[in-house]
This record gives sequence, structure tokens and C-alpha cells, in this order.
Amino acid sequence: MKDVPENPDEFAMILQNAEGIKKQIYFDNPTVTENNAILDELESFASAIVNDTTPIVSLRQGTEALRIAQQIIDCFEN
Repeated sequence: MKDVPENPDEFAMILQNAEGIKKQIYFDNPTVTENNAILDELESFASAIVNDTTPIVSLRQGTEALRIAQQIIDCFEN
């Protein structure tokens, strides 16, 4: 959030607090590079085995991701 400009555009999202201070919400659109997250995780896992290092995704995180994925699949089946 930043100070409100003198002439905000008509679609500006402006908030005012109890003291009357106004701030405008700005949105950034970062550049996103395309990738295959599953392949990245598998490559990280294979690299961790070969190099005896810690993979990016821990066993606990991977298990939780699978649990959530199964819940999503179950929602479509009902």
C-alpha cells in the first residue's frame, strides 16, 4: 500500500483508516516463467540422492501435497 496519489484513477482501491489516513492498494504482475513443478521436484529428489543433499520438497511436504491432491480427487468423485 502506498499514499493515495493526488488524482487516483476511477478503479483505484483506496482504504481509509479510523484516523482518516488513506492508502491505495497496488498490484504487481510479476513475470512468471513456465515450468513443470512435478518434474522440478523429481529432478531435485534425484539430485538429492546422487549428491547426498536435502531435496527442495521434504517427505512431510510431499505427503501433505498427496493428501490434499487425494481430497481434491475425492471431491470430483462425489
